[in-house]
Amino acid sequence: MKFDNSFITELKQQLPQYLRNLHGNKIKSDRGDFMQLLCPYHEEKTASFNLNIKEGKPLFKCYGCGRGGDIISCAKLDANTDNFPDAVKYACGVLSITCPEPTKPQTKEEREELNRKLAENRKAQAQRDKEKAVTQKRVKHLQEQLPKILNSYKNEYWREELHAELLSFNDDPELDAHAFIAGLFPDQSTIWCGDVKDSGSEKHSKHFRPANEWREIIESRKYIPARICPSTFQSGIHHRSKDFALDWKYICIEGDELIGHKATTVEEQEENKHLNYCLAKFCREVLGMKLVAVIDTGGKSLHLWFVMPPSEDFNLLCQIADGIGVDTATLTNPVAPLRLPNCIHNKTKKRASLLMFNPPIAEPFFQ
Repeated sequence: MKFDNSFITELKQQLPQYLRNLHGNKIKSDRGDFMQLLCPYHEEKTASFNLNIKEGKPLFKCYGCGRGGDIISCAKLDANTDNFPDAVKYACGVLSITCPEPTKPQTKEEREELNRKLAENRKAQAQRDKEKAVTQKRVKHLQEQLPKILNSYKNEYWREELHAELLSFNDDPELDAHAFIAGLFPDQSTIWCGDVKDSGSEKHSKHFRPANEWREIIESRKYIPARICPSTFQSGIHHRSKDFALDWKYICIEGDELIGHKATTVEEQEENKHLNYCLAKFCREVLGMKLVAVIDTGGKSLHLWFVMPPSEDFNLLCQIADGIGVDTATLTNPVAPLRLPNCIHNKTKKRASLLMFNPPIAEPFFQ
């Protein structure tokens, strides 16, 4: 039983992608022509499994257990087999490519078509690796330069500058939540408002209402909700889950530790909020993002509400945010329960307040 030699040659070139598909959770470094992983074949805490491209051939070597070889060697270990055809079939399954039957001679056209697809896969992966390397280089540069960039935006009148963009709509802070909802969500869109635990059972269905109903409730002062999600939801639900989110309209950036550590004093909290303002300027001027609201949470940071950017820009933002003091759990969560204006902070007992509001929905009563 024998496979076409050209097919096996092309298959062996796919070892990097094979490892990404099957052992992606163990990868510690991936530069395209070099990879380092926690060895899939023995327990270890320090990555000792390396992949290198030697003379155009991807080969792996684990300096912990001593195993090494090509994609067939890996597939034999992963499939727990010494049978060459079985290992080839296993590798093809991991790569989601059609495996030719070793007993069936391939026509010249079939071999050429298979080789063409493998070559296309390799070319596409090379392009992805190139784009990934460029993005990583940009992310690293921005992370290194960001403290300097943020400091360049410092302005002792930063609160006044934000207030200059605070759309006037009423004289009663208790109704700020009313205007906030009106400016960000269409009337008939279902949104969640409430406290953090108001989700999960039938009794919580009342917290999922059309935006115009929430406005009426708040205006009547029957109930002033403390929190809101940045997404709209399906109607008739009672669980604040990503599974039921319809339209992730906004993202919230919160820099808890932009000063380099958790702010503990009043002075540190104010400096951290100042840097949050600087981060908003950076996102607007460098990344081209649309800022619609800034809320002083009453704690150590600001909530910066932006219109959801294109996926490529959002992915770049998430990579930059990781490691500079931004709360990535809030940034990447479409159903995060975020503070509404007038929400009382559970630790400081201070009310959240709108510092800036420039909503995409312009209603007559905002004028």
